[in-house]
Amino acid sequence: LGALYGLIAVAMAAYASHGLAPERASLAMTGASLGAWHGLALIGAGLLAERRRGAMVHLAAALFATGAAMFCGGVFTRALTDASLGPV
Repeated sequence: LGALYGLIAVAMAAYASHGLAPERASLAMTGASLGAWHGLALIGAGLLAERRRGAMVHLAAALFATGAAMFCGGVFTRALTDASLGPV
């Protein structure tokens, strides 16, 4: 999942650099940057889950992934369509 977040972040950054108007590109680049950092954090959570037993690490990673998807998805939606998903 962390690698997927990284892939989406790189793809969005490339699209923002080459295919969006400057005001929308800035917002998309913010979402891409946050998505890339969240991808690295999810990879770290996965590595931690391998070393620790228990459900808390998995729950934390799941909640972290859900929150990041909601936030970055909201930022990307706003950058691409100018429609707001509300306060995410």
